[in-house]
Amino acid sequence: MPRRPGTSDRPEGVNAVLDASGRGEIPASIDLAEGPGRVVTLVAFDAGNLGIQVRTGGASGSGVQALHDVLALVEPGRLQVQISHINPLAVAAVALDLSRT
Repeated sequence: MPRRPGTSDRPEGVNAVLDASGRGEIPASIDLAEGPGRVVTLVAFDAGNLGIQVRTGGASGSGVQALHDVLALVEPGRLQVQISHINPLAVAAVALDLSRT
């Protein structure tokens, strides 16, 4: 992704951030989105006090509706998701460990 002029760490063209990992990226997400108003998380349930939106899929908290809403944006290309690793099923245990770091 191209970088904004005069910055080395912020990609150009980012106007919102979706956290689907819940691994502590909320502060960086707020910085990247230039404020909490354009940050949504599906899994960091304790981050609402930071001013971001926490979507759990309704009162049940299952997240199913929230994931459905995200997919509705991904499919037509309105939301781009960066995938850091693709692993064969044979190394699923290694991939799981990697996802926890």
